[in-house]
Amino acid sequence: MDLQENVIKRVVAEGNLQIKMDNTTSIQGDSGILEDDFLTITGNTIIFNEKGKILCKKAILNTKTNDIRVYESKGVINKN
Repeated sequence: MDLQENVIKRVVAEGNLQIKMDNTTSIQGDSGILEDDFLTITGNTIIFNEKGKILCKKAILNTKTNDIRVYESKGVINKN
């Protein structure tokens, strides 16, 4: 973790990373880097919600807007 003037600027996490975005959506991966407002999750990355799963190599979460960019993905979507 990098601190600048008591503000976290960068955090690196490795091994079984799990991020819960809200009551229905979570992201799982092998490692992650939080820099400014962006969390990059890599390695066996899976995004879960009530509609299904997205499997990808990398996902970037904007922590201010909760928008997610997904790279090299495939998905399983439930029919409701």
